[in-house]
Amino acid sequence: MSINGIKTNDIYKKSWINCESKKDDLSNQTVEIDPNEHIRRSQRYKDVDIWTFYKLIYPNVCTLGDLLLQGLIESKDGPCIGRFLSEQTSSTTDIEWFTYSAIIEQCRLIGTYLWSSINLTPMISKVVIFSANRLEHICVEHACYMYGFIVIGLHSTSDSSTVRNVLVQSQASVLIVDDYKRISSFLEEIWKTTNVIKVITMDDVEKVDQKLENISNILKKTKTSIKSLPKIDPDSMATFMLTSGTTGEPKMAMLTHENILATVKGEVDRRRFDNISIKSNDRHLSFLPMTHCFERTALLNFFVKGGQVVFCPSKDKLFEYMAIVKPTRICMVPRVLNNIYEQFSISLTPTNKSPCDRISTEIGISKDINHADVDKTDWKSYRSIFQQVKQMFGGEVKSVLSGAAPIAPEVLEFFRLALDATVTEGYAQTESAAAGAWTHAACASNFGTVGVPMPTVEIKLTDVDGTLYKASNHQGEIKIRGPTIFKGYYGDEAKTREIIDGDGWLHTGDIGEWTSLGTLRIIDRCKNIFKLNNGKHIAPEPLERIYLRSPWIAQIFVDGNSDQSSVVAIIVPDELYLNKHFSSSMENKSTASLVSLCQNSLLKQIIHDDLIRLAKQYNLHHCEIPSNIYLDSERFTHANGLLTPTMKIRRVVARQRFHELIKQLYTTTHSASIKHIILSKM
Repeated sequence: MSINGIKTNDIYKKSWINCESKKDDLSNQTVEIDPNEHIRRSQRYKDVDIWTFYKLIYPNVCTLGDLLLQGLIESKDGPCIGRFLSEQTSSTTDIEWFTYSAIIEQCRLIGTYLWSSINLTPMISKVVIFSANRLEHICVEHACYMYGFIVIGLHSTSDSSTVRNVLVQSQASVLIVDDYKRISSFLEEIWKTTNVIKVITMDDVEKVDQKLENISNILKKTKTSIKSLPKIDPDSMATFMLTSGTTGEPKMAMLTHENILATVKGEVDRRRFDNISIKSNDRHLSFLPMTHCFERTALLNFFVKGGQVVFCPSKDKLFEYMAIVKPTRICMVPRVLNNIYEQFSISLTPTNKSPCDRISTEIGISKDINHADVDKTDWKSYRSIFQQVKQMFGGEVKSVLSGAAPIAPEVLEFFRLALDATVTEGYAQTESAAAGAWTHAACASNFGTVGVPMPTVEIKLTDVDGTLYKASNHQGEIKIRGPTIFKGYYGDEAKTREIIDGDGWLHTGDIGEWTSLGTLRIIDRCKNIFKLNNGKHIAPEPLERIYLRSPWIAQIFVDGNSDQSSVVAIIVPDELYLNKHFSSSMENKSTASLVSLCQNSLLKQIIHDDLIRLAKQYNLHHCEIPSNIYLDSERFTHANGLLTPTMKIRRVVARQRFHELIKQLYTTTHSASIKHIILSKM
């Protein structure tokens, strides 16, 4: 069969590892292939050459520029990208669909322009994309993949300083932006201080000149002069991805076509085993930043399988668009799932039991509502809640993958039951091209872990100096090796040597442990651990995840000093929850601002008591319970420097920002009011 001159073949199907007859031993999901170094692989892939086997999967896909062409074959030139005609849309008839061949044509036209008109050099020149998720972003990105230009994505919330720094550091020749207004105030500085020779806008602007052009004009100009694709070396750079920058300024991780394809093809194989393969009629609603490795690889997996993608025009209306698009395969982050879980769990939770504990118990007794041990009133309530949640997601979800941050087991269990879908969790880093570990779809008991190594990596744990984390105890720093590992940080050899050792191991900085089932559990970050004067090592991120279960709390930063015996916490209360549930003797409560509420001693006591409740529920050590807290009305944001572009706390910055306040928390009793400290912006 041939589509648009491209011949299909089933070579890859015959070349895949023939493990269909093998059943997974879910009680022993990893195998230690090297007992001296404690290197582990997934049981399924223990005997394969992880460096080469994936190349037999879609052997004609040799660079990222080939993915859309494979998608064209898989879908028989079906729908590729859907675009809402208006933000006021209310049905699927308001979505304009572009076929794979139409998208490929636009990519070729843009690539031809970059190569012929701007004279960019394949495998050398760099293009920065500064845009929200949208169709044109994909066309530009894949144009670069096809013609060999190195892509650098900027988060749409990046400020002018970040944009300029990335342009200078990368020495990019072209800046492509969705909305001219994003850069209009500092465009002159871009011309003066960077190597940018052309700015291209996705939205039309009235005035264009030799330095400024619209994509719509480009598509018209090159319509009749598409250039043949150059031969691109799979080991050449495909993209520089900005790291989250939790411990400093973001760095540019260099990833080759081969790095990312090793991840994508490995995931294709893994999905096949778990019966959650993407098909041409599967739909994905893209709302996570395309600059993040998680969403980038999710899209690539959809395209190589011929799936359908729609970009969410507004994150604030995410679930309105979910109801219209009806996605079937969902990639999610914990903050979204947690918010929904908390919203519904309040009405489901009995006195001191999580909703999933009780629901799972009743479902475990019997799926038959007529069973004597099933509370029929509760069951009907559960069914009603489940139906609401399922409809929020469009009603057709087949599988959910949660990633980018840890998530509580009960939240995953809730969505497994509510959506009646496969729910898995993954773990990886930008530096590993989003390949790390992934839970088995068939094993819900893996919740609370991140599963087993992906097909194209192996993992080992090593001792963490100054702690009790030892590889001999199946604990330690997580290190990853395989063909997905990046080539280093652009322009920073020193940092590269710190993170990749001579044997090719990526030092993640995360601390993990192997469970009795052979799955990996994340404990914390090496750099975040601090020691109290009682000798107890504190891992703050797991504590923060537990305390965020309180409906009173929107954000929390847990920290401590080495001369103290307990931790303290800075808390930003959830303003909506406060307005709805907090009652006090305050006059004019209805008009009270968050600033005044944060100074209310009764509210502080209520929130602290809720932290103690959660600490008891999760069996925390007494020194892991904040001895004092401070309620702050200012949210942690990217703009004030407290969050990374991927919404993680910049712990170094937070520790500096709250240094004096933390000292005062230790010197005042909990019941005493803590005077407001005006903190300088950093």
